[in-house]
Order: sequence, then structure tokens, then C-alpha cells
Amino acid sequence: MKKIVLLMTIMMTLAGCTDLAEDSTDSGVLTAQDLDGLYMSVMFGLEVEMNSDDTFVISELDVYDCYETKVDADAGAAEILDDEMFAEEYDEATVVVSDNCVYIKTSLGSDDDGTTFATTLITQAAVPYIEMVVTSTDFEGEFTCDDGETIPADWVNDGEEDCDGGEDEGENAGDSLESESMEIATVYLAADGHGSLVYAEGVMEEDSTFCLPLGPSSVMPIFYQTGDLLDNLSDEELEGLEWDDESTYPTQLSDLISTVNQNYADSSIPGLTDSLCGGFTSMMATWLAWGGNLAEANTDSDFLLYDFSVYSAGTTFSTATGEAIVYVSLDTGDDLSWSTVNVQMKADGGVYVECTNPDKTSAAGCAVSDNDDGKWAFGEEVTISEGSDDICDGTGTCEVQVRIIDRRTNNLIYESNTINA
Repeated sequence: MKKIVLLMTIMMTLAGCTDLAEDSTDSGVLTAQDLDGLYMSVMFGLEVEMNSDDTFVISELDVYDCYETKVDADAGAAEILDDEMFAEEYDEATVVVSDNCVYIKTSLGSDDDGTTFATTLITQAAVPYIEMVVTSTDFEGEFTCDDGETIPADWVNDGEEDCDGGEDEGENAGDSLESESMEIATVYLAADGHGSLVYAEGVMEEDSTFCLPLGPSSVMPIFYQTGDLLDNLSDEELEGLEWDDESTYPTQLSDLISTVNQNYADSSIPGLTDSLCGGFTSMMATWLAWGGNLAEANTDSDFLLYDFSVYSAGTTFSTATGEAIVYVSLDTGDDLSWSTVNVQMKADGGVYVECTNPDKTSAAGCAVSDNDDGKWAFGEEVTISEGSDDICDGTGTCEVQVRIIDRRTNNLIYESNTINA
């Protein structure tokens, strides 16, 4: 399966330095070595490991869970390492524990889907920071294997051999394909421990950029605490709460996040990204707005922290039934029981229909299949296929959307954009 997750494919690199502040024993002077550490957001995390010569390595961090004590966090990390599914799903991954939160660490670029970046180490206003410009290359058309079989262009150089001879993963495999490159985002990581992910115009919002703040690992357990706090709010308090307006937050929520927001406002990042992000300075309100929009005001903390990605299965459709349409990956959140979620899909402007879960006999519309372990595991990709009806018949483009519903409350957890299958 082809796992394509935005910004989760930035490759590991070394970079030289430019115009850096000199190292100093004065604790008030930031140097490039202060870039060493974790930079977390609601969707993802990055770890910067600085070398003594100011080169650095960047790794990806997937949030697994946060715990009340370090003992519990260490036990959670040990549980992951003992899980056979972990070894199968994450090749050469390691587990990191920081501030009672557990992360799965992988080398950026472990899935090569055509995403590249240019990284620079710079000093501005006496604060060293890393700037990463992320670019995605989309291939078009089909690739012909040596035996004559054709595969979708976006399967070429994706880290998985699809031709019997593996020629689709060759160094020059993409030379015969048409391609289009697009700048997706710029990531700023500052030596004061904060950062910002700035999506390019049109990537997340049609007519503007979209900014997501990053902070040190200490902010992640606080974000988890906000989920617990929201669980205990009354219906009246929830009805008056607007995710992007802190003045509507109840006092206990404002008190919990005030220090986090102040630290972000005092960092160098707002000044660095003012012209791109409109001068916002509230880290946690932005995270809550993001999470709240994903969950459509569902304040169950079990689902507030979930996120998914959907992408084409690359099938050349025919008049047969049961053909794979899209893959859906659980990118953020703990394992899910199939009894708690309702997966729905609509095709070519039709209406949403419920897909049968892996433990059920396929119905007419669509069906979900997994690896037969009885759950939807963190990091696992499931497949949505046609049921007994021929939904995508090969007569034209099959455009689909997927949404995921909490069966207990009937609230929307996630809805994808339109996917060209």
C-alpha cells in the first residue's frame, strides 16, 4: 500500500550553517546547539539532533500517548516495543519518551513519495532557526514495467516495488513520466524551542496560507489535559465555546493554557511569521480550533486527538465489483475498535453510504478490510472497496469522499476532501 502523509516524508539530512551566533557560556545567548530538541504540534512532531559542528539530523515523531507519570510512560513505551505489530508497521523505528509522552521516531523520508525539501540554518534577531521548504512532485500517467504491466505513475519511487523486477524503484524510473512540482509548506524551527508550520496558499485553505504553531515537548501533555477538561464541561459551557475565540473559553481552560500561549507569544516565531500567519500568538487556541474542526465540536477526548488520511488505491477500474477504491490511514490516535466507528463513503456526487466493517459480510455499497487483527491500529492503512455494486465502473473519473462517524454519539470525527480514485 502507498502511505502518503503530508510532511511525514521529509528525509533525514545534514546541513551547514550560515551566519550563526557564536557559541557562548552566557545562558541568555542562543546558539545553533539550542536547536537540539523536540518540536511538537497537534498533528505531528519533529526531533532535531544537533552535531557538534552545527550539522543536524531531523526525525519524525508520531504521538502515541501521554501519561500521568514517567513510570506509566515508560510502561507504555515497553508495551509498544513488545508489540509484534510495531515491528511489522515501523521499519527501524525507535520509541522516545519525553515529558511523560511516548513518541514513535522514524527517519524522515522513510517513505519516499516524491516529497523533498530545502533546509537552511539561519540566525535572525540573534535567534538561530531552521527553515525547511517542502516540495511535492506529482507524477502523471502510467509507468510500464519491463514485462509490459502498467502501474500508476505515483507508485514510482515510492519505496515499494510494484513491478516484478523492481524497476519502478530504479534511480531513473521517473525519467519517462511527466511531473509537476508544488511547494507545499515551510517549516520554521527556532532555537528558543518554538516553531511554525506554514502551509502554502491553496494547500489547506483556498485563498490563503494556513499556519500551525509548534512548541517544546512540555506542551503535549497539557494539550491532552485540555481534552480531559473538555470532557467535564457542562452542555451550556460547550455551547458557548468557539474554538478560535479564547474569550469564549471557560476560566479553567484559559488558566490551563495561558502559560503555553504566553511562552509562544514571547518566542521569536510570531515575529518571524507575522507576514504569513496574520500575527496570531495563541498556540493552544490554534491547536484546539484545528482539533475542534476535525471533530466537528465532538468533545470526547478519545476522538479529539484523532486524524486520518485518505488516498487513491491506484486501481484501474473495470465493470467488476469488489475493486479497491481508496486507502485510509489512522495517523493520529490510539487503536480503534470497529464497534466505535462508522466509515462512510460517497462516489461521484452521490450520497454517503455506510461501509461494512471488516468483521461483517460485504453489503452493496462499500466495504472496509484490514489486516484481520480485529481493530484499526495506529499507523494502519485499511482499504475501502466496492461491495456487490460496481461503484467505479471505469467509464470516467471516480471521485469519492470518506467520512468517519463516532457510533456512540453520531458525531463527525473526520471528513476527507474529494479524492480522485
